[in-house]
Amino acid sequence: MECPSLSEDLFHCSLCLEVFSEPVSVPCGHNFCKACINEYWDSTNLCKCPLCRKDFPRRPEHNVNRTLRDVADHFKRLKIEDVGDVCTEPGDVICDICIGKKRKALKSCLVCLASYSSAATSDGPGLHQTPTDQPC
Repeated sequence: MECPSLSEDLFHCSLCLEVFSEPVSVPCGHNFCKACINEYWDSTNLCKCPLCRKDFPRRPEHNVNRTLRDVADHFKRLKIEDVGDVCTEPGDVICDICIGKKRKALKSCLVCLASYSSAATSDGPGLHQTPTDQPC
C-alpha cells in the first residue's frame, strides 16, 4: 500500500498564507496562526470564522495545537534545508542522478554528459559511477 505524501500546502494559514506559526483551532474546526486570528478578530466587532463565516457568541479561547505546530515546524525546517539545491531559475540544469526533488547540478561529466548535484558527488570530488558501475 502506498503512503500518500503530505504537502506543505496543508499546513498554510489561510490568513497569512504562510506555514502555521503557533496554530490554533477555532470552534468550527478551522486552523489559523494564533497571531493571525487574533488580529482578524481585533479588526472586527463580530467573532466569526474567516473561512466558513460561522458566528461565535463570544470570542473563543484557544490553545496552541502542539501536534500541528510540530508538523508545521518540520515543514519549515525542510524548506530551509532544501532552498540551496532546488532548481528554481530558468536555465538551471538538473541533476540526472537525484531522485525526488529536482536538485541543481553543479558538475557535468564530459565523457557520459551526465549532470550531478553536490549530493550526487559527495563520495568524492567529481567521482561518480555510471549505470554499469564503472567510474567515468
